[in-house]
Amino acid sequence: MNDSLAIHSKSDDLSVLSLQVELPATPAEVFRCFTEPTTLTKWWPQEAEIEPGTGGSYVLKWPAMGWTLRGSYLVFESDSRLRFTWNWDHGPNLPERIVEISFHSAERNSCRLEITHGDYDSGSIDQEDRSSHEQGWRHFLGQLNELLVH
Repeated sequence: MNDSLAIHSKSDDLSVLSLQVELPATPAEVFRCFTEPTTLTKWWPQEAEIEPGTGGSYVLKWPAMGWTLRGSYLVFESDSRLRFTWNWDHGPNLPERIVEISFHSAERNSCRLEITHGDYDSGSIDQEDRSSHEQGWRHFLGQLNELLVH
């Protein structure tokens, strides 16, 4: 992972995870990295099934870990915004989360990516889940950055 990638937390509000990062690609290119299975599997899950569009669904799998993440797209605005549900099969007692990702043009032909993930209550289980999500996003955004750099 590229340790020089600057990922900023946008808020100290523990009820939501809010991250921002600038990536070396256009918003359209970064959007495809999240929505085209052949590109998505180069940086995030080992397997991906995507039904693009609002109302569509996704299934992301890490067979080696026994993990499956699935959800549906609440908003699917090409090259600008995704909003989707987030449910782990291996964490059936965890509540469904909502993730929103916004893709913005930035300087030097880059993309400012904003991710909001939540909501979390103040209990230890939710806060551990929030911390796990933050660690995961930071790791995989580093993987995405590496893919875009090369």
